[in-house]
Amino acid sequence: MKIKRLLTITVVLTLLLNCLTFAFASNYEDGIDFTEYVSKNAVSLAKSCDMESNSDYTVTGTHFLNKFGSEEGYTLVELSPRGFAIFDNYSGVLEELSLSEEMPYSFDDQNDNYFAGPMNYCIKQDANIIDIRTGYKYNEEDIDYIVALESQNKKYRTPFKGPVDPGQPNYTDVNMLSASYFINLTGKYDFGNNYNGTCTQLACAIMIGYYRYAVNPMFITNPNYLGTNNGTSDDFHVHLQSWMGSSGVNLITAKSGIESYLASIYFTTPVVTLSSYGFSYVYSKVVDKVTHDRPAVISMSNSYNISAPYNHTCVAYGYRIATLGSSTNIYYYVHTGWHDNPNEMWNYSWFYRALSID
Repeated sequence: MKIKRLLTITVVLTLLLNCLTFAFASNYEDGIDFTEYVSKNAVSLAKSCDMESNSDYTVTGTHFLNKFGSEEGYTLVELSPRGFAIFDNYSGVLEELSLSEEMPYSFDDQNDNYFAGPMNYCIKQDANIIDIRTGYKYNEEDIDYIVALESQNKKYRTPFKGPVDPGQPNYTDVNMLSASYFINLTGKYDFGNNYNGTCTQLACAIMIGYYRYAVNPMFITNPNYLGTNNGTSDDFHVHLQSWMGSSGVNLITAKSGIESYLASIYFTTPVVTLSSYGFSYVYSKVVDKVTHDRPAVISMSNSYNISAPYNHTCVAYGYRIATLGSSTNIYYYVHTGWHDNPNEMWNYSWFYRALSID
């Protein structure tokens, strides 16, 4: 359910002046240089998230991105050999880290670039705000809504003061021992295609594919349902729709569908469990499954948490606990089910329900 990016944003943005000449605040209260902090943090985060290539990440540039409602903006840290990270200039909070996606912006004129939350990249052209990917033209109502969301999110953040050592961000990563299975599902035929809002069915297909690969081949018995790289085909994604429905469904329906599917092909029916409603219950479920080298299907909704950028279901295979000063944030490593950016790290507070096979 990858809904229109614009009105479903997390830390969202700021209509700025054409000739804005805002400069990064070089020094905060304790003398820590902000650009140095985000640069070192971006490199450290990239190295810890890239569990396959062990690339030697370096910073090739930092760039200012506009907000829609204030002059603080964001800092984009460009990385080599690939990827980028985006930080909130007000709080120093990481907004987005991507090691698989191409740089969405060009920086011929930095004042024209805007950021509207994860995967929402905009540019100002002839007094219009345009979504770089979709070409959607933001109207005044859209921008007012974004400004209101940004103002609300800011209430829950504190101004950046810098860590004691900007080279040593405090975080703990916990991933499935088999996390590489999901990290490597990137090819065209490694998993199905999300269409008609069928992200829940696709996430379940990816999860069941892992169980076939790592637990028991009886989870998928039809060879036509197997994809490349030990993944699942789009035929399997479509087949699950015969058990769950061919449009958007919630995890309650998905639970029943998986149970029916497994009963039709498996010699004994594994238990399919659904967490209680709320992000803390989802976190408990993810921690339990990851500890036992198993994934969980998790759902987010901006009707549950207005900061959630999408109504979407994905597969969690790990999590990060990040500490900055007295604040702690938790993120999930997820397979998004999207071919253009299959692996991401998303905030745990967006998710309200989790589904797993036990």
